[in-house]
Amino acid sequence: MHIIPIENTSEKYNIYIKDALIESSSALFGPLVHGRTAYIITDAQIYELHGTPLVQNLLSAGATVHVMTLESGENAKKLSRLEKLYSALLDDNINENDILIGFGGRSIQDITGFTAATLFGGIRYICVPTTIASQAFLFPGGYPMLSISHSEKHIGVRHLPVMVLSDPTVLKSLPPKEQSCGMAEIIQHAAICDSDLFRLIETFGVTPGSIANLIAACCKKREDNIRISHLFGKEYADALRKASCHAFHYAEAISVAMAKMAQVGVRDLKTSEESMHRLIRLLNKFALPTELTPDDTMQTEKELEATNDANRPIVFMTEIGNGKIYSEPISTLLPKAYANRRRLEFLPSVPQGTVRIPPCRDISLKMQIAAYLSKEENPVSGQGLLHDQMKEALQSLSCSGELPGGEQDIIMHYLLPLALTINGGVTIHGEGIKNKHKLAPILSLLDAQGIVCHTEDNCFTAYGRLHSGEFHVKVSESPYLVCGLLLTIPLLNETSTLTIEGDLTYMFHVEMTLEIMKKYGIFVTRLTERTFSIRGGQTYLPSDVPRFVGGDYGIASPFWLMGALGADVGCLVLADGKNQPSANALSIAENFGATILQEGGRIALKSDRLMGAGIDLAPVPELFPYILALSACAEGESRLFNADVLKSIDYEKFARTVEAFTSIGVLIHDEGDYLSVMGQSVIPGGVAEVKGDPILALCLGSLCTKASDKIILLGGQSVFSVMPDYLTEAQALGILVSILGEIE
Repeated sequence: MHIIPIENTSEKYNIYIKDALIESSSALFGPLVHGRTAYIITDAQIYELHGTPLVQNLLSAGATVHVMTLESGENAKKLSRLEKLYSALLDDNINENDILIGFGGRSIQDITGFTAATLFGGIRYICVPTTIASQAFLFPGGYPMLSISHSEKHIGVRHLPVMVLSDPTVLKSLPPKEQSCGMAEIIQHAAICDSDLFRLIETFGVTPGSIANLIAACCKKREDNIRISHLFGKEYADALRKASCHAFHYAEAISVAMAKMAQVGVRDLKTSEESMHRLIRLLNKFALPTELTPDDTMQTEKELEATNDANRPIVFMTEIGNGKIYSEPISTLLPKAYANRRRLEFLPSVPQGTVRIPPCRDISLKMQIAAYLSKEENPVSGQGLLHDQMKEALQSLSCSGELPGGEQDIIMHYLLPLALTINGGVTIHGEGIKNKHKLAPILSLLDAQGIVCHTEDNCFTAYGRLHSGEFHVKVSESPYLVCGLLLTIPLLNETSTLTIEGDLTYMFHVEMTLEIMKKYGIFVTRLTERTFSIRGGQTYLPSDVPRFVGGDYGIASPFWLMGALGADVGCLVLADGKNQPSANALSIAENFGATILQEGGRIALKSDRLMGAGIDLAPVPELFPYILALSACAEGESRLFNADVLKSIDYEKFARTVEAFTSIGVLIHDEGDYLSVMGQSVIPGGVAEVKGDPILALCLGSLCTKASDKIILLGGQSVFSVMPDYLTEAQALGILVSILGEIE
């Protein structure tokens, strides 16, 4: 017999595990039930199969025995169904000296424990589990759980049993499917917490002689370990069951979820490929499912996206027997989200040379709109994903009045005022329109103009034309909408006024737009710093001169960063950076002790030694990754003030940036009033998630000049959206960078 003592604060009890234990348990029952009434809480099937010897042993131990049969399964755990059990027990004159005995699987144990905890402030109960999962995992948690009838949420109360009797022989009567399902949770536990147990099951399988040892191995594990292992795949399994209207048994759902999470883990470098294959083979050995139909996969992922909880911990298997907790939302870790995903790997290297920087994105987008309105045929210089998307959107606007509404809301915000003016309405398709935060400034503008709009699924429609009048907009909510409005107002019939409200952090967008409009013959009268008078009925004038756009200082800054860190790297930008969001990149580096070198069109930074500095982040939110990288390699402490401004502008982006730098070993502490960054001579390296942020990816990659180990950027392929030739350009400089993963 296995006797496993459980101690939890001041409470103690034993778990007894032995074949045919139910038939010889009177000695164990005696001290607990003699002279009392023992109420057996069970279901009809279990009681019919194994109830007689249990009752006989209780009678032999001197107890009066009453049997109460309930419905089994998760449905029985609804709080609303417990009233009948309370009534039956109270009608039978149960008192606080009597004892309950849970005889059945997990749902029966939960019902018995919860009832015992809530009767008379708590009475004693004994567990006699009859399924593999309930025998293996009646660990010292003492949290019997019930479901709330109108939701998937659970309620529980801490109440420990006084004894657990596990008889593995009763498991032989379980149908083969239930035996396999029971093994799913043991495999789940072994995969995260017990490599020896996993290897034992893998090598010898499960036999009548070995099942007691397997159950004992699970019961001996610490409560915390079992709680962690039960999170492996749980969120995915819950979503699968909900999406399928509970067509999947919980264990089947967990099996699929473990396989899915292992596959995602391999893709994200969290799980070894060998461990993934071992896990899937073992699940298949017990006839447990590891794949879903495309329809079930799609429905499950939709459910996850709809109910996603960013604060819910996700457990990944790093290798058999070891797991790691991540707080990242699971919807970002789905196979769908990672389909065709690529990542960049940087090895420590000291590059040298000169790189030609692509045209400034923000200028080229605005100039494309102005060129479109002037009907000039000369192309505006530019490259990258957004440049191409703007070109396609303007063509679509002329033909159909439709706009893209993907996660990148930039094109949609730029062109919505123009679409309403030209076509008297607009239709926007795409996932991005579900984001209420991104739609908020659009809805505010439409409401002020009396324009009717309608949102349904992935389609947003607005009916009505923009008309002259007074416009009040917040540049901090959407600088792109403000610029689109500014470019469009001159086309209206009458004179209008535009007042910029709120934080002026992104006012450079307005200045940039005004300068471009002037080049195309559009004039705006500035009444105050924030207020403009714009005459209606103006016409954009074409030009025979090709429209040149200088290099983007935001893209140049990571290459300048390499120079500041000791590499001989310069940039051809062919522009002075006026009105660009990253125009201060060079002067900020000077604060850390770097020197600006300029020769012809080549600009570079040089430094033998960077020193910690104090930097105000409020005026330069776009340069946050660049400033963090400089701080990470500067001697001593750097203090970055007004981090709260960045949090208020885009907290998700702020948190993502800090987490990415922390992931590769940068020492960052949030001190409330400022961020403290402790400089290091060497950056440890590691794996960072950039989530489609190309400038963040470029800045992290530039730290390869100070890294002691490789830097891997998940989602690092986003750099190609702003610099399509990045790989070629970087390798020409001597940056040891390669692209890994599946090719799109």
